[in-house]
Amino acid sequence: MVIVPGSTATALAASLSSVTGFPVVTPCISRFADGEISVEFPNSAAEAPYKNVVLLQSLCKPANDSLMELLLLADVVRRTCAPDRMTAVVPYVCYSRQDRVTSRVVGEHGLVTSALSSKVVAKLLGSSGIDHLITVDLHSSQTVGFFEMPFTNLPVSGLFVEEIGDSHILEKLVVVAPDCGSLPRVREFVRALSEERKVSSVQVAVIDKYRESPGVSEVVHVIGSVKDRHCVILDDIVDSGGTLCNAAAALKTRGAMSVHARITHGVFSGSAVDAIEASELDSLVVTDTISGISFPEGKIKFSDEGAAYSVGREELVRGARLVRLRVPEHEADRYCKELGSVVAWFNMLSEVDTEGVDPVLYGGVPRLSQVRDDVVDDGGIRDQVLSHSEAGTEAGCFFVKRVIE
Repeated sequence: MVIVPGSTATALAASLSSVTGFPVVTPCISRFADGEISVEFPNSAAEAPYKNVVLLQSLCKPANDSLMELLLLADVVRRTCAPDRMTAVVPYVCYSRQDRVTSRVVGEHGLVTSALSSKVVAKLLGSSGIDHLITVDLHSSQTVGFFEMPFTNLPVSGLFVEEIGDSHILEKLVVVAPDCGSLPRVREFVRALSEERKVSSVQVAVIDKYRESPGVSEVVHVIGSVKDRHCVILDDIVDSGGTLCNAAAALKTRGAMSVHARITHGVFSGSAVDAIEASELDSLVVTDTISGISFPEGKIKFSDEGAAYSVGREELVRGARLVRLRVPEHEADRYCKELGSVVAWFNMLSEVDTEGVDPVLYGGVPRLSQVRDDVVDDGGIRDQVLSHSEAGTEAGCFFVKRVIE
């Protein structure tokens, strides 16, 4: 087997190769003066007896170029390698939102009707010689019916279930569907989360919105109670960010304690990043199905870059019981943020015998805390939290070396 990436999936190819051990053959992709794409495949790779070829390409912006590149890549691999089987892994499929025929009134044109673009893309991919298509979190289940080939749609709900299930907001959680079309996805997520964590307190809310034109949304109403609760907006795509920004403002206006978002595909068109950073949204986590995007340090993070939530004061107290954390009141907020990346270790620490184990310093600030043999005992963790630091000593924390390893 060999992995052949397009220009939007070089990072994914490297990761997949490191996990599977299969080699990567990078095609030569260039452009002619008029903008046409040229895709060429190395003859040396074509001479190898590769019976199975995996093509990698996310159909992100520029969407049309990415799509054409994948079609040409499938053609050149089929012609040069003649593999027994060619599988395309396409994490993000462009045009997937255009999965129905719609009509609207546009100025002097009057009533206009849309193309069924998602089906057109499905036909193009189906006629490209690809034997099996694998994608991630397709926009709607009906789109699967457009593909006349073996098709696999991988959900990402399990990733977010694990993450949110470990956070402090679970007890007062409301999962929000940004529109009625997202409600089935949200209900399935709530069901999986409730079964995984054995809870029944997770509620559902829906944003009722009216879209006047493509890419523009306006929140009209929030269906469900969000007052004094933590809200997580669950969706498959963030594009202009208008839906998220309007939804976050509406939820905060109705008394939500915090508003977070978990999105599969981060398209981020135009000024979406700036709009989200300036919005009422507290955090946004996206997966890396679309690569090549960088964010300033702020609200937006990739799902593989550590914990999604900063540690709240509840976690701070919980952590203090486990690792003997000394934190003055005026520095609590700073430590809450600093500990965000290690909140998942708190549970593990409760099962570690600290007697005789040297502490490991965390961060660059001098830590003067010492390992206590009685932090963890047979009777469990002592329900005791150290108060303010003594005069002249640094507030600090430590983690046990065995846990980090």
